[in-house]
Amino acid sequence: MRAVVSSADLLHAQADALLGPGVAGLATSPPDDADLAALMALAERVQVALAPMSPSPAFVDMLRRKLARSAVPAVEVLPPQRRAWIIGATALGSALSLLGLLQFMRGSRRALKKVS
Repeated sequence: MRAVVSSADLLHAQADALLGPGVAGLATSPPDDADLAALMALAERVQVALAPMSPSPAFVDMLRRKLARSAVPAVEVLPPQRRAWIIGATALGSALSLLGLLQFMRGSRRALKKVS
Protein backbone atom coordinates (compact mmCIF):
# COMPACT_ATOMS: atom_id res chain seq x y z
CA MET A 1 0.00 0.00 0.00
CA ARG A 2 1.31 3.42 -0.94
CA ALA A 3 1.49 6.25 1.57
CA VAL A 4 -0.24 9.51 0.63
CA VAL A 5 2.24 12.37 0.50
CA SER A 6 1.01 15.95 0.60
CA SER A 7 2.43 18.64 -1.66
CA ALA A 8 3.63 20.44 1.48
CA ASP A 9 5.73 17.40 2.37
CA LEU A 10 7.10 17.30 -1.18
CA LEU A 11 8.05 20.99 -1.01
CA HIS A 12 9.65 20.46 2.36
CA ALA A 13 11.74 17.56 1.05
CA GLN A 14 12.73 19.60 -2.01
CA ALA A 15 13.83 22.51 0.20
CA ASP A 16 15.94 20.15 2.30
CA ALA A 17 17.56 18.73 -0.85
CA LEU A 18 18.30 22.21 -2.24
CA LEU A 19 19.74 23.52 1.02
CA GLY A 20 22.21 20.66 1.24
CA PRO A 21 23.17 18.29 4.02
CA GLY A 22 24.72 20.88 6.36
CA VAL A 23 21.79 23.30 6.29
CA ALA A 24 18.83 20.92 6.21
CA GLY A 25 17.63 22.07 9.62
CA LEU A 26 16.56 25.49 8.26
CA ALA A 27 13.56 24.04 6.44
CA THR A 28 12.05 22.36 9.49
CA SER A 29 8.57 23.83 9.36
CA PRO A 30 6.32 22.89 6.46
CA PRO A 31 4.74 25.82 4.58
CA ASP A 32 1.20 26.84 5.49
CA ASP A 33 -1.65 26.86 2.94
CA ALA A 34 -1.09 30.52 1.94
CA ASP A 35 2.60 29.89 1.28
CA LEU A 36 1.78 26.73 -0.63
CA ALA A 37 -0.74 28.54 -2.85
CA ALA A 38 1.78 31.32 -3.54
CA LEU A 39 4.46 28.79 -4.40
CA MET A 40 2.17 26.91 -6.76
CA ALA A 41 1.16 30.17 -8.48
CA LEU A 42 4.81 31.09 -8.85
CA ALA A 43 5.59 27.66 -10.29
CA GLU A 44 2.82 28.08 -12.88
CA ARG A 45 4.09 31.55 -13.88
CA VAL A 46 7.64 30.24 -14.21
CA GLN A 47 6.46 27.33 -16.35
CA VAL A 48 4.61 29.70 -18.69
CA ALA A 49 7.55 32.12 -18.88
CA LEU A 50 10.05 29.34 -19.58
CA ALA A 51 8.01 27.62 -22.27
CA PRO A 52 10.27 26.01 -24.87
CA MET A 53 10.72 28.03 -28.03
CA SER A 54 12.14 27.20 -31.42
CA PRO A 55 14.01 29.70 -33.60
CA SER A 56 12.36 31.14 -36.67
CA PRO A 57 13.20 29.55 -40.03
CA ALA A 58 14.74 32.85 -41.19
CA PHE A 59 17.13 32.81 -38.23
CA VAL A 60 18.08 29.19 -38.88
CA ASP A 61 18.82 29.94 -42.56
CA MET A 62 20.85 33.04 -41.70
CA LEU A 63 22.87 31.12 -39.11
CA ARG A 64 23.47 28.23 -41.52
CA ARG A 65 24.78 30.63 -44.20
CA LYS A 66 26.97 32.47 -41.69
CA LEU A 67 28.49 29.23 -40.41
CA ALA A 68 29.09 27.95 -43.93
CA ARG A 69 30.94 31.16 -44.83
CA SER A 70 33.14 31.07 -41.74
CA ALA A 71 33.90 27.36 -41.93
CA VAL A 72 37.56 26.43 -42.17
CA PRO A 73 38.32 24.71 -45.46
CA ALA A 74 39.43 21.11 -45.28
CA VAL A 75 43.14 20.34 -45.42
CA GLU A 76 44.31 19.73 -48.97
CA VAL A 77 45.36 16.15 -49.57
CA LEU A 78 48.36 15.87 -51.84
CA PRO A 79 48.22 13.51 -54.79
CA PRO A 80 50.33 10.37 -54.25
CA GLN A 81 52.89 11.33 -56.92
CA ARG A 82 53.55 14.75 -55.39
CA ARG A 83 53.70 13.24 -51.94
CA ALA A 84 56.34 10.75 -53.12
CA TRP A 85 58.43 13.62 -54.51
CA ILE A 86 58.27 15.48 -51.20
CA ILE A 87 59.27 12.39 -49.23
CA GLY A 88 62.13 11.68 -51.65
CA ALA A 89 63.41 15.26 -51.48
CA THR A 90 63.29 15.16 -47.69
CA ALA A 91 65.24 11.89 -47.58
CA LEU A 92 67.85 13.26 -50.03
CA GLY A 93 68.24 16.42 -47.94
CA SER A 94 68.72 14.37 -44.79
CA ALA A 95 71.33 12.15 -46.47
CA LEU A 96 73.28 15.16 -47.76
CA SER A 97 73.18 16.74 -44.33
CA LEU A 98 74.56 13.55 -42.77
CA LEU A 99 77.34 13.36 -45.39
CA GLY A 100 78.25 16.98 -44.68
CA LEU A 101 78.47 16.25 -40.97
CA LEU A 102 80.69 13.21 -41.58
CA GLN A 103 82.97 15.24 -43.87
CA PHE A 104 83.25 17.96 -41.24
CA MET A 105 84.17 15.45 -38.53
CA ARG A 106 86.75 13.82 -40.82
CA GLY A 107 88.33 17.21 -41.60
CA SER A 108 88.41 18.09 -37.91
CA ARG A 109 90.30 14.86 -37.06
CA ARG A 110 92.87 15.55 -39.78
CA ALA A 111 93.40 19.06 -38.46
CA LEU A 112 93.89 17.74 -34.92
CA LYS A 113 96.45 15.18 -36.11
CA LYS A 114 98.47 17.88 -37.88
CA VAL A 115 98.50 20.07 -34.76
CA SER A 116 99.68 17.30 -32.45
